[in-house]
Amino acid sequence: GDRPRPLLWRRDRDAGRGLAPLRDRPAHQLVAWLHHVAEPQDERAGQRAERAQRLVGVLVTLAGLAVGWAVAAAVFWYTGEQPVNVIAVLAVFVFLQLALLLLTAVAALPDAALRRVPGMEALGDALRMLSPGRLALAAASRLAPAHRDAVHATLGRAEAQRRVYGRVHKWALLRLSQLFGVAFNVAAVAHFLAMVVFTDLAFAWSTTLRVEPPGVHRIAHAMSLPWAWALPDASPPLSLVESTQYFRFGDAAGVDRADPAVFGGWWPFVLMCLLVYGLLPRAVALLIATARLRAAVAWTMVNTPGAAAVLDRLNSAYVETRAEDPEPGAVRDGADDAAPALAAPPSSVRCIINWACVPLDDAALATLAGAPGAAVLHGGGARSLEE
Repeated sequence: GDRPRPLLWRRDRDAGRGLAPLRDRPAHQLVAWLHHVAEPQDERAGQRAERAQRLVGVLVTLAGLAVGWAVAAAVFWYTGEQPVNVIAVLAVFVFLQLALLLLTAVAALPDAALRRVPGMEALGDALRMLSPGRLALAAASRLAPAHRDAVHATLGRAEAQRRVYGRVHKWALLRLSQLFGVAFNVAAVAHFLAMVVFTDLAFAWSTTLRVEPPGVHRIAHAMSLPWAWALPDASPPLSLVESTQYFRFGDAAGVDRADPAVFGGWWPFVLMCLLVYGLLPRAVALLIATARLRAAVAWTMVNTPGAAAVLDRLNSAYVETRAEDPEPGAVRDGADDAAPALAAPPSSVRCIINWACVPLDDAALATLAGAPGAAVLHGGGARSLEE
């Protein structure tokens, strides 16, 4: 920024010749230009920020795994005395997660769309504040000072310059929240599979609401539609629903509790619910958030103050009028004494023509030409052709 403008033009036009294939992708062209002109200290700072972002992602993932495992351990807690309530499992790992995913979709809406509905903008801001992506700030406090400062500088810049960096800030937090959600569901599925494989896990369903087995069967059948055509065993039949209704003060309707084939018959359905309604939507949301974050970074790079001038220098022709070598006898204002002396014209010069009324007297013009004794004639200007 402190370099003279001609030097910037020459530097960036030299780089622009090699980056011409990226002209239609300005964000990629700017990234390549940054690598071309970056100083060593700038590269080190960028690498620190990149490592810090990766470390924050790892810490958020570990937090999601830990929370998912803990929640699954509580929901699937089984001592052999009472079966696991399928209704509770669905409430935590299906309905609650789908509701949170819907709120995430609201938070992801553009600010212009939120402003059209009264109260929605405040709701969107509140949801972003409550996003698990905010764990990034807590995770950053556990990093080394250089990495912690890089994360705080990035997030602080996003807050201070919301118009330009606000998109990156929003989608970075949303991506981290979906990373947390994916890790949460992976841990829940892993814990559930471990319980199925290594224990005699028993399932039943129980609720205080007046719900009859046919109603529960219809709900389970509707939830099984995405996979029932390929995995019919993962769609609980009515007989299973009727035989596993559970009351804590008594046994299920005439079923021997010691028979794992009956009370264990729910596990394929539960597993598919965890995968299809828990893990899969979060994985899709993570892919969308990652793609939108990349688009936001590209938009921000192109719209950052000064980026348009850089792109102009990279992609525009630079015309500079200068001689490859100094012209003999040229006068430069303020020329220093260290400048090399210009070669004098040959001594055979006997006549000098002052063409078009150059504002110098004859003696000065002859001296400048290096021929003090030469005659000076005048031509051009308002003189006639004969003169």
